Order: sequence, then C-alpha cells, then structure tokens
Amino acid sequence: MTRRILTLALLLATALALPAAAQNRAGSVEITPFGGAYFGGTLYAGSNALFNRDVEVDTAPVWGIRIAGNFNRNFGLEGSFSMATADITTPNSELFSPDRKLGEMDVRNYELAAMFNFGSGRVVPYITLGAGATYLKASVPGIPSTSDTRFSGVLGAGLKAFFTPQFGFRFDARGRSTLVDNSCGSYYDDCHGDYWDDNDDNHWYWSGEVTGGLTFAF
Repeated sequence: MTRRILTLALLLATALALPAAAQNRAGSVEITPFGGAYFGGTLYAGSNALFNRDVEVDTAPVWGIRIAGNFNRNFGLEGSFSMATADITTPNSELFSPDRKLGEMDVRNYELAAMFNFGSGRVVPYITLGAGATYLKASVPGIPSTSDTRFSGVLGAGLKAFFTPQFGFRFDARGRSTLVDNSCGSYYDDCHGDYWDDNDDNHWYWSGEVTGGLTFAF
C-alpha cells in the first residue's frame, strides 16, 4: 500500500512538472472509461408496485464511459453511460444491526451534461449540470416485475489532471435525482390497497456516484 501511495505521488509530481501544454484544450474530444462506487438511495412506499414500505438501495460497484467535447477551455458538452447492480434491503436504524436483502436492482444511466471547466493549467476543476434517462429493473424472488425508464437530473463536480495533452486522470462525484413519481396513485396505494402519505420524497429516487478513470484527449 505504501509503495502504491508513493507511486501515485510521484506521478502527480511529474504531472505538475510537465509543460503548460498539458492542459484542457479548445476543440478537443475526451474519452474517459471509469469505475467507482454507486450510492443508492431510498425507494419510498407508494413509489413502486413491489414494496408497500420504504426500502433502501445499497452501495455497489459502478462502471461506464464519458465522452466530452470542449468548445473552448471553459465550456463543453458531455455524454455519459454508467451501470450498476445494487442490493435492495430493508432499512434498519439500529446500530450494527444487519440489513435483510430483498432483491437486486439494475441501474443504467444515460445522460447529457454541460461541463464548466475552471483554470487553464494541467489540473482542471469542473462542474457538470445535465439530464438524461435512468433505466431501473428490480429483481425480487417470487415477485414478477417489469423495467422502467425515467427522467433524471444530475449535478456533479470533479478534477482533471493532465500528464500530457493527450492523457490524464479524472476524478468525478455526482448526485442524481430520478423521477419515479407516484406509480401507485396519490394518497391511496392502488398497488397494495392502502393509504400512504403523499410528500415530495415519494416522487424522487436520489442516488450518487464517486468514480475515477483515465482520460484520453484527441
């Protein structure tokens, strides 16, 4: 572990010593395959036809790819795809008490976002703001279900560190809000034959990602 940390520190030091040309470039296209962690949120009672109570979507590995085009050094557009399979569990507020797995949920995100870059050096912070579609497919033993694709909004921030004009690392964190709406009806749950509280939480599924990857610029 110590050797890996020293190697990473050496690579970052080398990047800072490179010529100024190793930076975000106007007119360039960036391709970034990435991996990291997907952080699931809560599916509230009344938002779906499978559960008549709140359930949690756990943390899971995520992978995907981003393709960005820079109109100039400060602004670009980016398309991205990410995919994760996370456990669905019962929420538990007791300390150290294990959750009970109910099933799994496949999540695929297709997004288009505006990218705002800051600075003109080799290390470029940025923020992204966009929207897209989220594919959701829950698999619960003994319960038939279908997949759905819903609207999502996304807000992110990150850092690009270029070693050369054509190559660098990228670190990204983003939050996502998916409109699940009231698929089981307002106030009265048509799916389960019961009443539930209608509030803003029932309309949205919140999730996030923290990822890192290699960026290839052309």
